[in-house]
Order: sequence, then C-alpha cells, then structure tokens
Amino acid sequence: MKNERKIFGIGLSRTGTTSLTTLLRSGFGLNIHHWPDPHTFCMQKFATNPTYLNEYKNTTIDGITDIQAAITYKQLDKIYPYAKFILTTRDENLWLNSIEKHWLKIIGINGQHLDEHVKNIVTMMWGTVKWSKENVLNVYRNHLREVDDFFKHKNNFLTLNITSDSKSICKLENFLNCKSSLQDIPHKNKEL
Repeated sequence: MKNERKIFGIGLSRTGTTSLTTLLRSGFGLNIHHWPDPHTFCMQKFATNPTYLNEYKNTTIDGITDIQAAITYKQLDKIYPYAKFILTTRDENLWLNSIEKHWLKIIGINGQHLDEHVKNIVTMMWGTVKWSKENVLNVYRNHLREVDDFFKHKNNFLTLNITSDSKSICKLENFLNCKSSLQDIPHKNKEL
C-alpha cells in the first residue's frame, strides 16, 4: 500500500474497533493505532495536517481507529485523498450494553475517571462525560446516519459488523485489495 493511503476506523467505541485494529495489524501488516494517546496526540494537527500521522511517532503510521478518527472523518477525507474509511457497527442492543459497562468502568458516571485531555475528546464525541443511555444511543444512531450520508457516493468506504459477520475478512480483503494472513477475526475485549 502507498504511504499516503491511510486507513481510518471510524466506528464508535465498543463496535469492534480494537478487533479491527488487530486484524489490520496482524492480518494485513499495517501500522494502525487504536485510540492514540490523548496526552500526546494532537487532534487539531491530525485533522488538518496530512503529514502529522507520520510525524506523531516519527514513523509511517498507516492509520488510526476509534473516536479520534470518528470525530474527524470529514476532515480526514479532505486531507487524505487516497484514504479508506471503515465504519464498524454492532447490534444496537449488544452495543448499548457494552458501551454502558465500558463507560462506567473507564469514564465514570460523571466523567470522574478522566483527566482533562481525555474529557475533551470524550466530550467532542459524545457531547458530555455524563453517562446517559439516551444520549449515547442518539449519538450512535446519528453517527451511523451521518457517516452513511457523507460516504454514499464514494468508493473509499466500508461498513463492517466485525463482531458478528463471518465474511468480515473477505469484505476487508476486497476493500483493501490485498489478502489477510489471518483466517479468523481476532475478537478483542469480548468480555464487554
């Protein structure tokens, strides 16, 4: 793959973003970062500077997954003309159960587990750090709708339910136009 052809996993947390990252790394040999460190990763530079990803770790980074990419996908599509975007989805009820457990454990009911850097990113995505089923479900549904609408006439986009679609690897191979060395999805964080 050409260095300028980045890959961005723009699914929300708990939709299989860690599994996608592992598959892209282990199966396709790509240097993909999941949830880059919010203390060192500059969202503004990421969304405006096409050289930032390679400068960030002083190495070629093929892309990122999770909410930093989900927040900035429109800008990323402009600054990376050869980028590919993968929207991971999940059954809504399973996702809602998983995101609630994750939120309460990692973020806290009112964001009490977060420092200011992480609070800023969480707030950019969810509008708040306070737990609310209604809010996260609205954000999830709006994100899916807005992403689908944004990419509806583009060929650089794939929706993937990596947690339950047995053909995910095949779909990803076709989308990336290369073969995976893995036969099975490396499901991560299944306990949530």
